[in-house]
Amino acid sequence: MRNYLVTVASLTACLALCVSCRTNAPKLAPHSDGQVVHSSKSGETSITTLLDTLNATNRTELPGGTQLFYFTFEGHQGGKDFYTVGIRYPLGRPDEVAVTRRVAYDGKRVEVSLGEDDTVVIEPRKGAK
Repeated sequence: MRNYLVTVASLTACLALCVSCRTNAPKLAPHSDGQVVHSSKSGETSITTLLDTLNATNRTELPGGTQLFYFTFEGHQGGKDFYTVGIRYPLGRPDEVAVTRRVAYDGKRVEVSLGEDDTVVIEPRKGAK
């Protein structure tokens, strides 16, 4: 079984909660080691290390409501790992907006926008050999 690490870094005083799931089956695990970094203009940043992590959810309490950031490992194709990343805000309200993107990651830095305020980067893990 491989170890995994999930960290959540908050640059403001907002409450952040991160939940993750892991697997023991190498076929189901991502091929490329890396980390997912979610940043928003509100100053929130969350970092999730991809070792055995299949999905993670980060709920952040912001002044305008709860923001839900999530990613899910979808599998492998053509030597790449595929993820679905997304946000929902303000969670559970009638004006809730959801944005999702499918991301292909092959061990090289990739950045996607989730609207005007949120960016997701999947990149090689800092300090990895």
